[in-house]
Amino acid sequence: MAATAGLSRSWIYRDSNISAEVRRLRRPSTGGQARAMPSRQRATDPSLQARLETLLDSNRDLRDQNQKLRQQIAVLLGEKRRASVSDMSPKQPPRST
Repeated sequence: MAATAGLSRSWIYRDSNISAEVRRLRRPSTGGQARAMPSRQRATDPSLQARLETLLDSNRDLRDQNQKLRQQIAVLLGEKRRASVSDMSPKQPPRST
């Protein structure tokens, strides 16, 4: 830290305020608590509401798409089953006239 600041370590530790701050910053954080974000950086209620509405709309669209895909799969599986059943039916010899 001293080298980054372009200062000597002894100068940093001579000042009791700076020395105390260095020690405080070196201590592991207690309980994994994050520092409170400054209020100007926090999202506002209207911003959070807009994000929520956007996510709910997106979720609704995805549910609709999933339902359509499930219906398409059901149709395709039905067609495949009909095709495999008709392939398994016994072949009748051609009629002679």
